[in-house]
Order: sequence, then C-alpha cells, then structure tokens
Amino acid sequence: QKASMLCRAPPSHPSHPVRPVRPQGITHGLTFSCRPARCQVNVRRTCRPCLASSSSSSQQSSQSDDLDVERLERDLTAVVIVPGFLCGSKIYEPLVQSMRERGVPATVVPLSAADWLPCAGGRSVRPILERIDSAVRHAAASGKCATEVVGIPDTQLAIPPPRVTPIDRFVDFRNTPGGPFSVGGSQKPDEFPTVLPRGDFPPPPGAPVGRVALVGHSAGGWISRVYLSNRAYGGRVYGGSNLVHSLVTLGTPHAPASGVAFESHSWLHRDRDTSDLERRVRMLAVGSAGYGGGDWGDFTRNSYAFCVGEEGESDEATRARAELLCGDGVTPLSSALDLPGAEQLILDDAISHAPGYPSFVSPELAADFNARQTWYGSDAVLDQWLAWLKDHSLKNHDEGSA
Repeated sequence: QKASMLCRAPPSHPSHPVRPVRPQGITHGLTFSCRPARCQVNVRRTCRPCLASSSSSSQQSSQSDDLDVERLERDLTAVVIVPGFLCGSKIYEPLVQSMRERGVPATVVPLSAADWLPCAGGRSVRPILERIDSAVRHAAASGKCATEVVGIPDTQLAIPPPRVTPIDRFVDFRNTPGGPFSVGGSQKPDEFPTVLPRGDFPPPPGAPVGRVALVGHSAGGWISRVYLSNRAYGGRVYGGSNLVHSLVTLGTPHAPASGVAFESHSWLHRDRDTSDLERRVRMLAVGSAGYGGGDWGDFTRNSYAFCVGEEGESDEATRARAELLCGDGVTPLSSALDLPGAEQLILDDAISHAPGYPSFVSPELAADFNARQTWYGSDAVLDQWLAWLKDHSLKNHDEGSA
C-alpha cells in the first residue's frame, strides 16, 4: 500500500497532483522525490558503508575520556529531549508525559528562551551544550528503565537547572564568540576562543551507569550532533557519544547553507567524518513533507529559503527555489533528512514543525495548527518515531538485563 505524502495547500487552494511514492517507513539514506509534482527534494545519499573515516577526530581527547566505556555499554531507556531554538522546556512537558505513559522515562534539558540569546545569529552554542551535558549526565546516572515508570505517575528524571544570575546572562551575551560581528575574533567554530559559559551547574547524583537517548527538536537536533562529536568545539570536546546510544532529530535543519548562522553546520559537515560516531550511536532523521513553500505564506517561504541558501545566489533566486520545496512549514524536508549515516522517516501527513505559532509570525501556520493540533510530538506522530527508538535501541536494555 502506498503512503499519501503530499504538500498540503491551505484550505482555499486545491491540492497539487501527487505522484506515486514509496511506502512510508524508515529508510537508509535513499534519495526521494517530493510527492507533489511542483515540490522538489534533493536528499544526499549517505549510506553508512560509504562514509570515509579520518584518523584525527577519534584521537582527540575529551572530558569524557575518564568514563568506563565498557561499563557504559548498557543502554538505558531514559530519553533526554533537547528543545528547539528560542523554545523553553515547558512546551515539551506534554511530550514528556506521553512518553512516560508509553513506558519511556523522559525529561527535557532545562532551558528558557533567554538561554538561547547568547547563541543567536551564528554565535557559539556552548551555553546550550553545557546544559545538554548536565542533563545527559544526570539522566545517565539515574539508571532508569521502563519498568520503573509504568504505573507510577510521580516518578520522573529530575534534572536540576543551572543557577544563572542576570549578570551571568549579560556576560554570556557579551562574550559568546562568533556571529556577524565576529565576537572573539572569528565567525568559525574552529577559531572560537575558549569561553566558559557562566552559571552554577549542579553535579549529577553519581557516576553514569549507562547511555541514554537524545531527541533533538529543530535546532536541538544539530546541536546534539555537536555534543556527540569527538572534535573540539569552542575549546571543549564533549564526546557525548560515550553517554548516548541513540539520536532522533525532529524537523532539524541539518544541511549547511550560506550565511554566518550556518557556520556550525559547516563545522559539522566539514569532513563528513562520522564513521566512529555511527558505530556507537544509532540515528534517525524525521521530517514532514506536508507544507509547500509557495502555499503557506511569507514565513514558510522565507524559512525554507534560509535553510537552502547558496553562496553567490541572489535572494530572489533562493526564494524561487524555496517555493518548490516541501517541508514542515519551517524546515524543508531535504534539510531535515541530511543527517549523514542516519535512517530516515518521512511522515505521511502535514506534520507541523512546532506545537503552535504566534499569529503575527505566520497566520497561515497558526490557523492550521489551531485547527489540527498535529506536530512531531503529537501522540500519533510520537508512536511512529518512538517505535524506532524502542525497536532498535531501548530493547538492548531489556535484553541486557534479562
């Protein structure tokens, strides 16, 4: 049976003609053509055996090098959710509750919208990385498994937020390197000076007892990739792959594009050296193909254009290409799937990028979400990508403890 995966026009527009498609499901780096004839998707082929290996990245030291890696081969069922840009942790609480009702202990990196401000405009994301690292280490020390949360509503992974003063926020905003003004002397992560983010981060309750899963929404997905890397970013190697067994990205703009805001994307894609990461971390890239760039207003068209801009291309030409793309209303499908070595899940309906939009940002998307209430974290959508996490990763815990 074929899946119907089409870019939806707003209610006042007729739907576009749809070509036959592959059945819905998880794929291994295949190239897709977008479903409506007017929409285009160009996904790079990123099959795991084809990825080159570099001898340099795996030899770099990490602050995680003192971990007992053999002991951490135990895969926990705990899941840490990484919010998207300018999103606070509270909007993900319904998703956390839905996951816990399905037997998966989940938590969210404690973030507020203010925590993102030092990182805006292509500046270093170390303030977010420090918070991810703190949350992952707390979850990895908990040892939570599925049987500990089923039927116990008040059991949760408690991740204490860092204690941050207004002065800390000001100093972070002033000193975080990168961006259009080249704070710290450069726009490129390899040249960022070492600037330690401010704040008092509570230590985890103990040593890690296993590895957890990460679920990154929007920008939280590519920032999670920086966290997993064994390369130095802004003066620190996070080496998060020692503490993470799986990564799911939801509507994440993975592909590099023009502009200083994508310097960290270019850093991630510079040598495409992910072979060591893939051996330790399973990855799933999730995207929606339901919203055409030419049908859902200026915000969607401009968002797609922002994600696919090329050096030397005029703004007019970029926007014209964006009108032919499909996506989730914010991230085009081609960018959401451009995660080297990952399996891919294309959702067969118009799945919104976020759980709601201010009407002044996008009246079209706001009205559509208010009518349908469907995004990556909705129950029916959650069941699709959570099934992959359970089938391919979380079962390793049960087999190991049997």
